[in-house]
Amino acid sequence: MNTGTFSWALYQLKQGKKIKRKHWRENIYYVLDNGLLYEFFGVKNEELDEYNETLYFYEILADDWEVVE
Repeated sequence: MNTGTFSWALYQLKQGKKIKRKHWRENIYYVLDNGLLYEFFGVKNEELDEYNETLYFYEILADDWEVVE
């Protein structure tokens, strides 16, 4: 599985990691909650205590994903 692909990112999400796009808006991160994908507007290392709208997979198909430490 190639690092940075959407398949890789989805695997990372399933492992409980939060991810973001390398070359996109810096302050938007993604998490899985009960199998649904959510975007979160926050700051790196901030606890994900608030979820926003569900994203559709077709909106985020790309090869520039990374895990947020």
